[in-house]
Amino acid sequence: MSEPVIPERAIPRPAIPPAEHPSSTPDLSTVGYGGPWPALLDSIDADGDGVHGRVVRADRGAATVLTAAGHVRVTWTPATAPPVTGDWVVVHPDPHAGPDHGLLGGVATRTTSMTRPNTHGQRSSNEADQVLAANVDIVGVVVVASEEPNVRRLERGVVMAYESGAQPLVLLTKVDLVERRDIAIAKAEQAAIGVEVTPISPVTGEGVEELRARLAPDRTIVLLGASGVGKSTLTNALVGEEVLVTQDVRAVDGKGRHTTTHRELVALPGGGAVLDTPGLRTLGLGVVEDGMAAAFPEIEELAGSCRFGDCRHDGEPGCAVLAALDDGTLDPDRLEGWRRIRAASENAALRADTAAYRQTARSWGRIYRDAQSLKRR
Repeated sequence: MSEPVIPERAIPRPAIPPAEHPSSTPDLSTVGYGGPWPALLDSIDADGDGVHGRVVRADRGAATVLTAAGHVRVTWTPATAPPVTGDWVVVHPDPHAGPDHGLLGGVATRTTSMTRPNTHGQRSSNEADQVLAANVDIVGVVVVASEEPNVRRLERGVVMAYESGAQPLVLLTKVDLVERRDIAIAKAEQAAIGVEVTPISPVTGEGVEELRARLAPDRTIVLLGASGVGKSTLTNALVGEEVLVTQDVRAVDGKGRHTTTHRELVALPGGGAVLDTPGLRTLGLGVVEDGMAAAFPEIEELAGSCRFGDCRHDGEPGCAVLAALDDGTLDPDRLEGWRRIRAASENAALRADTAAYRQTARSWGRIYRDAQSLKRR
């Protein structure tokens, strides 16, 4: 028997293929072209015959680039590092293809970069981090409004946002469905201290116009969140028509299904752009020292008063963090979240150092064998 579904309540308009939107000649300034980008792109255009554009979709071996003349399908040689969605690139003519095809001539240095570790199964690889989105101004951490939110996931999303170099913004979707929205908002604010929390609902329209105005005339937001939180529905609401397909949410567990299977940048009619991403089951973290410090400002401030500069807040004498925990001025759940993210960051750093990782693995192996030997005695 097929499982029952609950409609996600997307805007009921016919879908328009991304390649056909917008129909008029695009204005690259609305998706951020300006400032340093023209000069940066000129500097990497060795032949001088390239056109500037922004990657709106990156696939394996090819990408769709928005240029002043429209969309161009771009390829590159196997030795070239592939671009990602959001990159600013130079496109050269492809003599063996039509005008809507081109060759990658270069990728401009990224101003911001949202990444996660490459993984093989459940284990991080030693390869470079996977770039999820480039050159975004805002990372919208999208979560469903709830009186019992997934605090650990929200904390990780905020850390990823800060680490990217962009501005984090928590977007509480489906606020029209929660009974106690005041509690939902308060819980989100507690988990994301110092970050603006914005309730938003494409169904009622709450918050949509305000977010649209925040992005105009040329800012880009990337939407980061699990499947079913309403990222594609929100993108459609911001555009004003259904440019991305949405699916239903399972009634049995309230979880979403993967609607977006690739990262896609969509220009907004009034200026600005939205970069929609596939739902991430887990938010893997790399080395995130800067992001962790920004996401836990109260702990970072307290750490400056610890007796030892390398205090780990695990029982050292003169620890200001533990003192604040004892006197009730520091939320113990915040410290727990900080410790978990610290562990993930340190593990990522260890994996990046292959020799150190192997030595640590051997040490733990010896400890395990010794423990097993003691049990058998």
